[in-house]
Amino acid sequence: MSPRKKYCKWSKDSLEVALRAIRLDKMSVKAASSRYGIPRRTLGDYVKRAASSKVHGGRRSTLSNEEEQLLVERMTRLADVGFPMRPKVLKKMVFEFCEENEIPHQFNETKKSAGKHWLKLFLKRHPDLSLRKAQHLNEARARKLNKVVVSDYFNKLQKVMVENDLMGHPERIFNMDEKGCQLSLHKQPQVLAKKGSHRVHYRGKEHGENVTIVGCSSATGVTIPPMIIFKGQRRKEEWGDNLPAGCVFTMTAKGSMTTEVFQDWLEHLQRFKPSSDIKCLLILDGASCHISLKIAEMAERLGLILFFLPSNTTHELQPLDKSVFKPFESFWDDELMLFWSRTNDAIMNKQRFGLIFTPAWDKATSPSNVRAGFEACGIYPFNPNRIPEEAFAPAELTEAVQRSPQASTSRQDSRNLTPRQEPSKKEAQKRKAINEKNEKSISIDSSTDSDDFFSDSSSEEYTPEVKRQNRLKNMLRTPQIPQPSTSRRTRKAFNSSAMVLNKKLFIPIPPATSGGKQVASLVEFLTQNEPQQSSNKPKEPSKEPLQPSKKPLQLSKKPQQSTNEPQQPSKE
Repeated sequence: MSPRKKYCKWSKDSLEVALRAIRLDKMSVKAASSRYGIPRRTLGDYVKRAASSKVHGGRRSTLSNEEEQLLVERMTRLADVGFPMRPKVLKKMVFEFCEENEIPHQFNETKKSAGKHWLKLFLKRHPDLSLRKAQHLNEARARKLNKVVVSDYFNKLQKVMVENDLMGHPERIFNMDEKGCQLSLHKQPQVLAKKGSHRVHYRGKEHGENVTIVGCSSATGVTIPPMIIFKGQRRKEEWGDNLPAGCVFTMTAKGSMTTEVFQDWLEHLQRFKPSSDIKCLLILDGASCHISLKIAEMAERLGLILFFLPSNTTHELQPLDKSVFKPFESFWDDELMLFWSRTNDAIMNKQRFGLIFTPAWDKATSPSNVRAGFEACGIYPFNPNRIPEEAFAPAELTEAVQRSPQASTSRQDSRNLTPRQEPSKKEAQKRKAINEKNEKSISIDSSTDSDDFFSDSSSEEYTPEVKRQNRLKNMLRTPQIPQPSTSRRTRKAFNSSAMVLNKKLFIPIPPATSGGKQVASLVEFLTQNEPQQSSNKPKEPSKEPLQPSKKPLQLSKKPQQSTNEPQQPSKE
């Protein structure tokens, strides 16, 4: 079978040069056709139409160029704010749009969806779009990574670095983080099998035992030997075989970091950092096992400044998360698959851990990778504008919903209505007016989430093309994020913003500050004042013995003598 012939192999530039030669230099169409490689009839048609731009041959696309461009802009915006569109949903939406607007199409009427051939050509016409694998982002991270929190973090970081003369000393700036490593594959591997086979498996444990890796690197690209935390109680020295030089390992009940183990790790860090007379900055997350009075005293003795990152922002502000831990998982899977191919049994345990961990860790912690992580987070070289604008897009969506009176009204109405309750006549008219206003809106700014701030376009010509574009915009509106209820008070997290750990946080608070009672420290004050969750259930009667009241009883009109004597307090 002969290959399919390709048309329109000439470029737009050659067409413009040929038309200029015909019109200005009086060259014949035949001579221009042979010189510039354009078919004679095609070139003659462009001369008769007096056109200068290249017209693509073949069948026209189902949607117009303006509608496809609007579709690309809205899809890009949805992906920025954390609601990317799947190809299947896109094909369904395009089919519904064509049906509602009576646009001729050749889509599948049975499946009610556009075909994969249309999607392939659509992606070819818009090379800015591509199929990507989305990463999960929880709501807390989407809300917390905003410009206010990040700006406060960089201001505090700059103040600490200037006060301790750390701006030009990357060898004194460290980042520490824990990484959970499963004794199995982290991702499903791509393997070779028979074409068309539906049962391709690899044998192994579904959920391997978790091992915690404590990594630490400096801004110069130097990585100190890690600490390995195994789960268990009995320590076996053979588990330390084949680990990197200088690496230490320990045991905990759950295989995770604790306050005691963190103190041991600080002593381990002291062996590889500059002397305690020179202050060094250690950037880490504000986990509870990193905060205690003993840790603050030890850090001061070792010459360490513990700088905690804001909560739920480590995916953008933590250097090790950005450049080391993600490639480590890929290197680990590659080494594990290679190890299984060389051994007769596909068994992975603590004794074999070092055989896989050491080569994977050496590849992931290369000096170029580590330095790239500090640079990407804006720590060294210090650059507060290093975090891209697209990283704040999910938080901007939350702020837009909060300040939108229209969105708050609709959310309030939806909360007040139960599933069996019908909206009142006044509420129905209000919703109808909002929908009509949205139908007439024609401008949506893709750079800011202006879906909730539609402008009236009654002054402009309301053509059928504008109607179709408005309907397409309404189909691709950004979802509204429900805000947390404000009826119940919630305690602010202790590490909600960037902070430096010092002994002042553990100084007793005077009674006037702590609500009339002496509190041991600021840390305990924040943890003790956690509001209790309100409940509508009736309180159960107390099973403890009644205590005699110290206050005299407040009698009503006529005092009545009580026959029930108060019970004696329990000796317990």
